[in-house]
Amino acid sequence: MDQQVLNAGETGLFWKRMSTRTYLSMNEKSQTGHRVSEERFTLLLGGNLKGDFKLKPMLVYQSRFPRALKGCRQGSLPVIFRANKKAWLTKALFEEWFLNHFCPTVQKYCKPNNIAFKALLVLDNAPSHPTNLGQLNENVKVTFMPPNTTALLQPMEQGIIATFKAYCLRETFAQALARTTGEGALSSLEFWRKYNVKNAIENVHHAWQEVPGSSMRSAWSSILRRRTAEQPGSSALFRAAVEQIADLGTKKLGFSDLDAANIEELLASHGENCLTTTCST
Repeated sequence: MDQQVLNAGETGLFWKRMSTRTYLSMNEKSQTGHRVSEERFTLLLGGNLKGDFKLKPMLVYQSRFPRALKGCRQGSLPVIFRANKKAWLTKALFEEWFLNHFCPTVQKYCKPNNIAFKALLVLDNAPSHPTNLGQLNENVKVTFMPPNTTALLQPMEQGIIATFKAYCLRETFAQALARTTGEGALSSLEFWRKYNVKNAIENVHHAWQEVPGSSMRSAWSSILRRRTAEQPGSSALFRAAVEQIADLGTKKLGFSDLDAANIEELLASHGENCLTTTCST
């Protein structure tokens, strides 16, 4: 059944990176020392073929106890929060996610839908994916796609991750607009200085919630060779989000040099040096 077939894939997100065509980015470049724009989340995103079930994102950051989360119960966050010094998704983290989050969550989803807890998890051959996953739970079969086929076949790579990242940036711009207008308004630079890991996590949550089930379904068409009639597709949603970001930036936030090409360049930059390193511990 489509409800029992799932995919998960990881991606990088530079949580405080802004377009080079904005004065926020130019201001950071003029500073010396650590650049927050180089700080990355590694995210694990996934859901089922039917499109009615999305997994809670797992987020790996470089600090286990960031200042912005002081006093916050990490278990109450809208993501599964994990950390290591390089913000990598390791085999150990993936196995822990599989046993303690993926399997129980899928089982919980199956029960009210009156379907057996039997699932197929489709993964690519990323170094962080333990090859023995299929032996860890008798109710979950794990299958790996052939090497070097991620861009062609991985469902999460068929516009889902790109749309999600565009939605994240749109959330950030919308948050900037809310904080820089009205009573007690901040300047754009003040907002950006105060923008922190907790804000970014909230934006990740809202952006993932916005990705529609129709896109989740159509993302499987390449691997299943199945055509879907769902509209609009992920590419249309991505383009619409980019246009909305450009509109917010130029008309509301004063980023007069910003355009769609700059935004797409920024979104593409999140893939730099994120997932090419072997994570085996």
